[in-house]
Amino acid sequence: MRIGGLATGLDTDQIIKDLMKAERIPVDKLKQQKQIIEWKKEDYRSLNSALAALRNEVFNLKLEGTFRAKKATSADEKVVQAYASSAAVVGNYKVTVHSLAQGASKSSTAAMGVAANPSQSLTAVNLTFRLNGKDITINAGDNINQVVSKINAAGAGVNASYDTTTDRLYLVTTAIGATAQIDFSGTVAGSDGANFLTNTLKLNVSLDAANNDTTKVIGKNAIIDFNDATNLTFGSNQVTIAGITLDLKSESATPVNISVNADVDSVVAKIKSFVDKYNETIELFNKKFSEERYKDYLPLTDEQRQQLSETMQQKWEEKARSGLLKGDSLISSALGGMRSVLSSIIQGLPSSFNQLSQIGITTGLYQENGKLYLNESKLREKLNTNPDDVMNIFRKDSTVIAEKGIAIRLYDEISNQINKFSAKAGSIYTYSLVDNSTLGKELKEINNRISAAEDRLKEKEDRYYRQFAALERAINMMNAQSSWLASQFGGGK
Repeated sequence: MRIGGLATGLDTDQIIKDLMKAERIPVDKLKQQKQIIEWKKEDYRSLNSALAALRNEVFNLKLEGTFRAKKATSADEKVVQAYASSAAVVGNYKVTVHSLAQGASKSSTAAMGVAANPSQSLTAVNLTFRLNGKDITINAGDNINQVVSKINAAGAGVNASYDTTTDRLYLVTTAIGATAQIDFSGTVAGSDGANFLTNTLKLNVSLDAANNDTTKVIGKNAIIDFNDATNLTFGSNQVTIAGITLDLKSESATPVNISVNADVDSVVAKIKSFVDKYNETIELFNKKFSEERYKDYLPLTDEQRQQLSETMQQKWEEKARSGLLKGDSLISSALGGMRSVLSSIIQGLPSSFNQLSQIGITTGLYQENGKLYLNESKLREKLNTNPDDVMNIFRKDSTVIAEKGIAIRLYDEISNQINKFSAKAGSIYTYSLVDNSTLGKELKEINNRISAAEDRLKEKEDRYYRQFAALERAINMMNAQSSWLASQFGGGK
């Protein structure tokens, strides 16, 4: 604690505060510079994130599967639904579903007699039975709910449930197909465990002398015909044949027609998604590139913040951080690089299919700063008549840059620009205390300068307090001497 002015009557704290205001001006300027660098860093990283999102869209156009997309249509979706991968061959297929895959199930053959009181004990002794090779131990005093829990937790591939309305236990395998089973083999015939299954749980379980379950239940495989291939068996109701995934829904005595065609809608959707994302990206870049700069609006100091409301602070900062990247060379490079790729001609392709404009993707007016327009009708026409030529415009590969497809070249161009932005403001993918980007190094340097300046200010403030303390002591001594002299003169009267 510091208490000043006892001898002098001076407001020491206020005087030193006013003195330090002038001293803090250089530090406030450093902090304003730091804030501007941080804002620039945020702006660069937001632009870099936009580039990364655009690159993801471009990546889709590098894939052959994008342009080979197929769609399958079932003539009767109540029997079978169909989905085609890019590997499927265009054509018509016949599918007959003879039977669906099923799991195995078993239930109590009679009421257990516990519905009135499900919490009652089912056994007075500890016992064990085996289900699908898993030993399940039931303790004396366990009730039906505990038995159900132990079966479900045994890892036997069987789900158990008890219904109070029917007063029965129900067992159903978690899997379907011929490998699914409910088998109590291994339970000792005539043991407490065997008696518990048949007498208490009312399950139809019969064990021979070798302790084999002669009444085990096995699931069923799905059986279908696919064109000329008959009686194909599968342990699931979802099967994939020749790139076509079939969801079997019900049995049918007659074949169901499955037609596979090129999925032009899917290709158009991905190209449209790219065009939209590209336009969104360059709009953001152009906005930052031409954003107005208000040089008179600097970041607020701590003292200035105290004098403004939150609304006024927000409005001030909007102007202060506006235009920080106006005319920026990185933005100009990114925009120019992408536009150059999109307007280029792919060498080695037919003259009627070697640039985007020929398939309905064109650039707008000069004032629109490179915005793309998509003629969907023209694109669909080209995809229907020349799908491979359209695909090559985007994804033709070559060791010669001028012969590479638009998507491949644009992906590389965007990756190069992302690296430039990362070198300037740090990667958007990794967060580390060590930032070796250009702005990261600037921030480190300015933080060191601020820290050193704050230390100097602290020393100067302490010196002021020491000087005023010395003044207080001197005035106090003078007051004491004055009082002594006054007492001496008064004493001589």
